Amino acid sequence: HLLGVDLSRVFVGSFSDGETRIEVQDHVRGKYCFVVCSTSGDDSLMQLMLLVSTLRRAGAKHITAVIPYYGYSRQDRKVERESIAAADIALLLEEMGVDRVMCK
Repeated sequence: HLLGVDLSRVFVGSFSDGETRIEVQDHVRGKYCFVVCSTSGDDSLMQLMLLVSTLRRAGAKHITAVIPYYGYSRQDRKVERESIAAADIALLLEEMGVDRVMCK
């Protein structure tokens, strides 16, 4: 609330089989949305991806992902037969509908 803007209500939980459940409980159509979420593990990464997807499908005008800790940043160059996870995560964010990313 420091910016003079109320936080939106979002439910993050899981279904009985362990799948992630995301529900945005406020209207976001035509709004600029900022999502603050670390990518410190697979669960938080999945929550971020699904939240971005939910916001995009709900009609958000612009989505900025604020990522205080970019969890896969150590994997940023090719080493024999290893993925470049930092680049792959960036592609996933772009594909899900993130317009901008802010990392520390």
